[in-house]
Amino acid sequence: MKLHNVGRNLVIWTVVTIICACPSFKMAFFEGFNVTAMITGIAIIIAGYTFISSTSFYQNIKSNKIYFYKALRISFGIRILNGIASLPFEFNSSSPNFTVCFFWIDYAAGLAALMLTYLTMGKNTYGNNEAYKQAFLPTFITTLSEAVIMSLFLLFVAFLIWGIIRIWLLIFKGKKNAG
Repeated sequence: MKLHNVGRNLVIWTVVTIICACPSFKMAFFEGFNVTAMITGIAIIIAGYTFISSTSFYQNIKSNKIYFYKALRISFGIRILNGIASLPFEFNSSSPNFTVCFFWIDYAAGLAALMLTYLTMGKNTYGNNEAYKQAFLPTFITTLSEAVIMSLFLLFVAFLIWGIIRIWLLIFKGKKNAG
């Protein structure tokens, strides 16, 4: 298997992933979750995105499905803006309620990831909630689970955007094959 532009993709996905992880990382940090596990999970996510975007399959989408590739970029662009917007906020139990509304997707994905972790490992594995949060494995699994959930959500958003682009091109440009 030949990989394309690995170094470039590594730099891009490092920046994108770190920015996109800001809201969730800050929430988990203020709640006392294991920082080493979160950073390890983020590093694996960066490696995964780098690998996927370096494959011939992805390069084919980039070259031949131009509008879908643009939809993916728009989807991630929205996520990046959300990550940048989170920087001035503190996420803890005393945060104003509007931060919950503004970053609802991070809360929802994080809660879903926590539920998946609880279901797979059991919440009482480590005795109490604080020990559970500070343990490496549950935080690591939660980080990876949230990344998968967010990636699927962004893919869903990209498909919606792609559909809108295709309809727009069909109606206003008369293009029947708007890949």
